[in-house]
Amino acid sequence: MTMNKQVSALVIAALLATTAGTAFAQDSDAREDRRAEAFAELDTNGDGSVSAEEFAAGANRFARADANGDGLLTVEELAASGQERAAERAARMIERLDQNDDGALSEDEIESRS
Repeated sequence: MTMNKQVSALVIAALLATTAGTAFAQDSDAREDRRAEAFAELDTNGDGSVSAEEFAAGANRFARADANGDGLLTVEELAASGQERAAERAARMIERLDQNDDGALSEDEIESRS
């Protein structure tokens, strides 16, 4: 197994362990919201399905977050990675809901989402 596959496997295992641990402590609505958010993060093109390429890219999240490549994640690296993912989610949301293509969401556009 290559180093990249080992890191990917460890990241996936850690994500699954974290999700499983917190899922028992939350009610079913919160679990469903978390699953939907995790799926949305993997579904980078917003087509409603996760391709093998999208899944592999999501598994490589540790390597992307490790900005200096030292194999360790610092608070700064995690914060920057979280900000990047939040910006990507916001851009996908605007792309999906922006009915008049002005690059912004009005209250009406948000309320009329399907």
